[in-house]
Amino acid sequence: MLNKLSESQIIFNANGAVGKRISSNEKTEFVHLTLEENSVIETHSLDFDIEFFILKGRGKVLLNEETLLVEKDDLLHVAPGINRKWENIGNTALEVLVIKHLE
Repeated sequence: MLNKLSESQIIFNANGAVGKRISSNEKTEFVHLTLEENSVIETHSLDFDIEFFILKGRGKVLLNEETLLVEKDDLLHVAPGINRKWENIGNTALEVLVIKHLE
């Protein structure tokens, strides 16, 4: 099955950040997340493992009390229940492939 980003459903759209669901099944969901310059996704957590692969740009991620700087080609794993906040600190869009492990 071929899934196209250009045809993907928007599942998140707030404060200059847009998430598009590329593919989903009962075990895994793939989301393309774009944060425009100076965009922030406020602190939140989810109850499953998530991996974030940075496709483009630079960002700052606050995980509970730890601050991480991420950039293109970095992979970040976040365990269930960990609070996180995203911020684009670059001068271009921050693009992230989000892989949600639902089981």
